[in-house]
Amino acid sequence: MRRHVAYLRLSVEDKGADPEAERSVQTSTVRRLAGAVPLEIVDADWGISGSHEALPKRRAFIELTVAVERDEIEVVYAARLDRLSRDKRDLEDFIVACREHHTRVLTGDGEVQFETANQRLNVGMQGLVNQHERELTKERIAAGVARWIERGNAPGTAPYGWRFVKNADGVRVLAPDPSQDVDVLLAAVREAGSFRGGAKLLNERGIPTARHGGLWRAPTIYKILTKQRPEAVDAPSVRRRGATSSKLLGRGKFRRLLRCHCANGADHWMTPKPQRVIKGRLLMSYACTPSRTDPTHSRPGEVSELRLLEWAREAVGRTLAVELTDAPDKAIDLAALDERRKRAAVAFTMGAMTRDELAEVQLEIAKAQNAGTARRKIKSFRLVPFDWDRPDVEINADLRAMWREIRLGPDMRPVEAVEWEGV
Repeated sequence: MRRHVAYLRLSVEDKGADPEAERSVQTSTVRRLAGAVPLEIVDADWGISGSHEALPKRRAFIELTVAVERDEIEVVYAARLDRLSRDKRDLEDFIVACREHHTRVLTGDGEVQFETANQRLNVGMQGLVNQHERELTKERIAAGVARWIERGNAPGTAPYGWRFVKNADGVRVLAPDPSQDVDVLLAAVREAGSFRGGAKLLNERGIPTARHGGLWRAPTIYKILTKQRPEAVDAPSVRRRGATSSKLLGRGKFRRLLRCHCANGADHWMTPKPQRVIKGRLLMSYACTPSRTDPTHSRPGEVSELRLLEWAREAVGRTLAVELTDAPDKAIDLAALDERRKRAAVAFTMGAMTRDELAEVQLEIAKAQNAGTARRKIKSFRLVPFDWDRPDVEINADLRAMWREIRLGPDMRPVEAVEWEGV
């Protein structure tokens, strides 16, 4: 059964709109359009511009387009047509995909028609008008900012150690911030002998960062001091990482695969670093990136590739075993699942099934369908036999083809969860 999806977006140009009020308006509009149909609301692109330049950032819109091209979407809902896109090219590409795959597009202004030449011309004109309005808004904002700066206002954000205040004429100017002392950062770096050590000292002493609740990082301190104390950064008492070790950070069989279990680990890949050489091959270790400067981290240690390889060899073996032993007669009949989903929807419409019963059936069907999709994904791998003696970059490429990420448990040894690519 094809899905009904509503796409919500608040543009960065809509600075005058109240975000919560706008969200409420868009949500009520799409729910009114959908009626009693089960609706999936997508709002991951909230706050991202609808311009063509920002299209790579609008991952939800890209995924929606891909779902349309896979014949997974029955109807797309939007409060207004410009919520889908404010670029004529992107909007036309999306509408063409919907037309070719028989997906309806409903907005608060009515259904988007694109069967005849005149209807397609109307959609193109609406897209052109929306793009023109966005470009005009951008020009007005740029002109307003330029006039604001001409009046003497300081632009941008205040650097560390400074803050914005208004003078007697009401003009925004920079003034020293007593709560942020750059000399304290410099003293910590000189005491520790390195930027990483200085960051660790600052965190241990509770020196607050410019962002409330943040932790000091070596790159942040380096950036601040190079701008405000450049003569001190080049002094012999301050060490920087050499080029030789940084070149080795791109190595590692598990590069861009490992995440720590800690609160900050989900936002960082674990950092690879050279450990030792065994039989002429460089062995890597991996550490949680925030643990370098966070004194409260529960696990500041590292995990060796040898330990990870013990698990990976067995896990890859299980994957290949599934590929080899999966017989065709075990395949799930996806067409039967679609038919069951349709019957459940009809039963709910006729009143023979409650909403909770329908949701339970849909969940059961989705799990079965995902299992069938996972089996096809795993069978599509061409990794037999898996050669662990190849260069690290080749092994890493194959592992990343199977797994999106590997999350380690608190003691670094067991794998807490593995997210399979495509499942």
